Amino acid sequence: GVQSFEPRLAALLDRHHTLETVRQTVASAQALGLSVALDFIYGLPTQTLCEWNATLDQAIAVNPDHLSLYALSIEEATRLRALIQRGALRAPEADLAAEMYRSAQAQLARHGYEQYELSNWARPGHACRHNQVYWRNEPWLGLGAGAHGWLDGRRSENIASPTRYVASVRANRLPVAHFEPIDRHVEMSETMVLGLRMRQGVDLAAFARRFGCRLEDVYAEPLAELTDWGLVVCADGRLQLTPAALLVANEVFVRFLG
Repeated sequence: GVQSFEPRLAALLDRHHTLETVRQTVASAQALGLSVALDFIYGLPTQTLCEWNATLDQAIAVNPDHLSLYALSIEEATRLRALIQRGALRAPEADLAAEMYRSAQAQLARHGYEQYELSNWARPGHACRHNQVYWRNEPWLGLGAGAHGWLDGRRSENIASPTRYVASVRANRLPVAHFEPIDRHVEMSETMVLGLRMRQGVDLAAFARRFGCRLEDVYAEPLAELTDWGLVVCADGRLQLTPAALLVANEVFVRFLG
């Protein structure tokens, strides 16, 4: 959760570390043989391309195994949103954020990081196996207060209060606050949206085995449209986003949510 090495921007995000504290923490983890992943945010109000590139240079210099780079999302009920709403800060510029994304792609590729998902890069052999379970829309079990799970055709949300969660477990009760059944149509749509986030895309044969039908038949209309626009391509038995689609991925995803 580094987010930025620029003190002004780190303060805007309520981060209080310095470059030196990050270096020390990463070095300590690496000395223990741990794999290190760092997260950063781009497209921040007042952030320049020069500042973003400098942050990437500094990140690469500490030699992490994995980097996650996220475009800023202005969340409800945050100080940042309040500052933008009252005009104290300008909203992020979409074109500048796109330029930052392209710059990161080029810079990280030069230093041996492979982009394996829309927002994630890793040294060879260090792609996050945990998150790939999500992107393949495979089952996972959520343990702990507030955890979410996806198992046996339904999503679960655990009790958020740690005290109530523990009390429920001790009473031999399932500590789930909410279940949401996921029907076949939704599961197919989510498999498409999540799978297309990965650079390797959606495996056509795996889709057919899972759902008993061909992806090309279920989504014939959006596939034809997106292919004509040069946003998706079928290659080596997989449906993938083209490089041009990475900056407009949400426009692709929405076509599979009808």
